[in-house]
Amino acid sequence: MAFKEIIGQDAAIRTLLAAKRKGKIAPVYLFYGPDGVGKFLAAKNFAKLLNCTNHSVEKDCCDVCNHCKQIENENYPDVFFIKDDDTIKIEQVRDMKWQLALKPVSSSFKVIIIKNASFLSHQAQSALLKTLEDMQFNAVCVLVTSNISTMLPTIISRAELIRFFQIKSEDIKNFLQDKLSFTDNQAEAMSHIFDGSIRASKTTDIESYMDSRERVFDFIINKNDISRRKKDFFDFKNLNDMLNIMITWYRDVLLYKAGISKNFFINYDRIVDIEKCGVNIEAETLVNHLGFLLNSKIMLEENVSPKLIYNSLFIETNQS
Repeated sequence: MAFKEIIGQDAAIRTLLAAKRKGKIAPVYLFYGPDGVGKFLAAKNFAKLLNCTNHSVEKDCCDVCNHCKQIENENYPDVFFIKDDDTIKIEQVRDMKWQLALKPVSSSFKVIIIKNASFLSHQAQSALLKTLEDMQFNAVCVLVTSNISTMLPTIISRAELIRFFQIKSEDIKNFLQDKLSFTDNQAEAMSHIFDGSIRASKTTDIESYMDSRERVFDFIINKNDISRRKKDFFDFKNLNDMLNIMITWYRDVLLYKAGISKNFFINYDRIVDIEKCGVNIEAETLVNHLGFLLNSKIMLEENVSPKLIYNSLFIETNQS
């Protein structure tokens, strides 16, 4: 994947291309913005751009030369990745410093990409700061984070900040239609559900998610057959999905009650049902439901028994 395939981040990409074109590469970059909008992909493609053997400086990386292919596969000798989903420790930063001190094996730039920079421990960030102070001219460090507030101010001040934005629903809709062959109605609905994350649109099992969504909505809307509803409810396999879908529903109904434009609804394709539900439920009840659902997610993350959460959730959502 080259820069041209990253959706909705034109300003960030223009900045990076201009830096390469003008020969003004900063030693440290901090890519920040919401999850799932292309920050890590942009970092990887920036590494390609710096080391591509086959591109015009006016354009994108070629994405086909050996250097680009190796970087894409994360086995290029001069580009290093730290991608931990947990605390990044000081030892990893010290190893990075050692790698940066070596001359490039076969390229113009050595590049370190830290995917989840917000996971750097305080000690690791302090060690990173010292590393950044001693960087060689042909070394680049790219920090990627969705939470810039976790970074030390001294690191932020040394980095060139590249901001990434939530992707517009229209851009996601076009992607779903052009790349994944969605129908217009499917793309319209899912573009709102994915809420600005292109990664979600690529990794979600759409058919399974849509089936789950319909089952949850049916449970919320159709309250007549209590025994069937109870069976369907407790047969639902993915509690986290159920909680997330319910949160989007009650959020939309609350927005409707508050007179907020329908353009801000997540479940854009269920406006009629949202309006009907909004007429028959009080705003205070909606707020209580949302609070309960959010607390249930916290309980699930803390390994509280799913059965206990299911039971409590069934009782809570049958009170309206």
